[in-house]
Amino acid sequence: MDVKEYRELQKTLPKKKQKKEEIMQVQIAQYLKLTHPDIIFRMDMGGIRLNIGQAVLWSRMQSGRAYPDCFIAEPRGGYFGLYIELKHSKDEVYTKKGELRNLRHIIEQNEMLIKLSHKGYVASFSYGFEHTVTLIENYLSC
Repeated sequence: MDVKEYRELQKTLPKKKQKKEEIMQVQIAQYLKLTHPDIIFRMDMGGIRLNIGQAVLWSRMQSGRAYPDCFIAEPRGGYFGLYIELKHSKDEVYTKKGELRNLRHIIEQNEMLIKLSHKGYVASFSYGFEHTVTLIENYLSC
């Protein structure tokens, strides 16, 4: 990624990206509780601040980096469940040309989604609240 691309990306990202992602996670969790109370789901707690000891312990209990933000433990249409990596906009993941951004965390997240899909899950990026809800509803209607 060159300097120009990096500056363009910075313009598209919210100033407090983590806070906005946390807010969206809460909104999606509330949506699931209200509209699908019997669905079992889990949100990643990556945004929570931990002291050094807790962070080391948490890291030892993970299979790797880039675990998706949301998991819906509901088999549908021959799949075991739905994994979602939440983003606020498509610009966080793809360039204007539609190519995956050459950013380490995006590449790692994409690789994790591919691994999960090979293991029988639907695994996808989502972009904003409305797109995420559409993705969830499409999956649950399989």
